Amino acid sequence: KVTDAYHFFQSGQVKIQQGFLKEGFELINEALNLFNNVYGAMHAEIAACLRTLARLNYILGDPVEALNNQQKAVLMSERVLGIDHPNTITEYVHLALYCFANQQVSAALRLMYRARYLALIVFGEDHPEMALYDSNIGLIL
Repeated sequence: KVTDAYHFFQSGQVKIQQGFLKEGFELINEALNLFNNVYGAMHAEIAACLRTLARLNYILGDPVEALNNQQKAVLMSERVLGIDHPNTITEYVHLALYCFANQQVSAALRLMYRARYLALIVFGEDHPEMALYDSNIGLIL
């Protein structure tokens, strides 16, 4: 059954790359349901599905739902992968973007500062992503 979920997820990603966003959304959503049935409430693959659904919601013009899905992805990534995992840091950056899209500027700024702080601890000041975090903070300000 988990192979079906992986198949739906990969097929959804292919559809998205081909430009069929709604079809990709449906396939990723089905993969999410199957992953939930197989793995339960917490798993890295479920976080990946939620992240992808959030991105699609954002692209399709639903920033509120994008924010909802990304919040779930962040919480799951923190618990499953750990607070210092690179994917978790990236999840914070995406959550900041969706907060900004929902006019939650102070929350977006706090999330970007958190992502920068975690990246500083994990990677150090010389990591190339640090400039991107600083640039995003500057844009928010």
